[in-house]
Amino acid sequence: NLDVGSLSDTVSNPEKYSFKDTFTLYNPERPGYEFLGWTGTDLVGYVKEVTIPTGERSDREYTAHWKLTTYSITYNMDGGSFEAEDDAVSTYTINSDEIKIATPVKRGHEFIGWSEGDSDKLVMEPKITTGSTGNKEYTAHWKVCSYKVELDANEGTLGDEKNITSYTYGKEVTLPEPTLKDYLFDGWYDNEEFSGNPIEKITDTTVGDLHLYAKYSYKKEQQATVKYYDGDNLITSDEGSTVQIEDFDKYSLTPYTNKKISFELPEKVMKKGYTFDGWYDNKDLSGEALKSGEYDGDSDVIELYAKF
Repeated sequence: NLDVGSLSDTVSNPEKYSFKDTFTLYNPERPGYEFLGWTGTDLVGYVKEVTIPTGERSDREYTAHWKLTTYSITYNMDGGSFEAEDDAVSTYTINSDEIKIATPVKRGHEFIGWSEGDSDKLVMEPKITTGSTGNKEYTAHWKVCSYKVELDANEGTLGDEKNITSYTYGKEVTLPEPTLKDYLFDGWYDNEEFSGNPIEKITDTTVGDLHLYAKYSYKKEQQATVKYYDGDNLITSDEGSTVQIEDFDKYSLTPYTNKKISFELPEKVMKKGYTFDGWYDNKDLSGEALKSGEYDGDSDVIELYAKF
């Protein structure tokens, strides 16, 4: 009784014998099972080598016994891992339900498939079907990810040679510094509210698309030069100037810490034979006289014109 096992096509065990015969039983095979041995006539326990000697005259009966073989499943992850602990099925038998090899993950990498054993063929989700035998070995293969970068300079300027539009995982990238007139660059942030810490560089462990926002602060204690004109003539502090401004130096420079400021205008302006009638921001003296100086940050020079 081979109990579902079988012998190879080239051998067989006899069904009959005479007292003159001697022979040894051929051991059967069974896919997915280990042969433990024979039990039967004159045997104690499992015996793998049964020989019938010459001179035996009685009927004999032998039964084959088996043990289900457990096979191993090995994974070469190359730095990756399974998301769930129970994804890592490590053993199976010929009677196991179909096993689907799970997809692993690896930071900064895209999974492109499993190869089995020495094969170069990549399969995204290999299966071990019911009835399979043998130890299995799978190797994970990966592609390094590249991600998009969008730098929002917030009215600042980034030269084409400085702009970064993408990065590759594993490679550190230093972020460029944008420029904005009259402002200091305070760093890149990953949110429009500029909360958290500034991002100085894209590290070799950074992942995902990035949208970064430039933050600025006003330059401190800069000065704009104020030039005063009488028509086309520049008013100076020289004693021989046709127009005299009291405390000229007080009004010739104005500090600013903002893009748009107001500043005090000189009121004691003298020109022989004329009465001072206010300051204007244009040579044609059109519009209304200025009550105070206005600076919008477009240049470092402010030009004002006297009306007499």
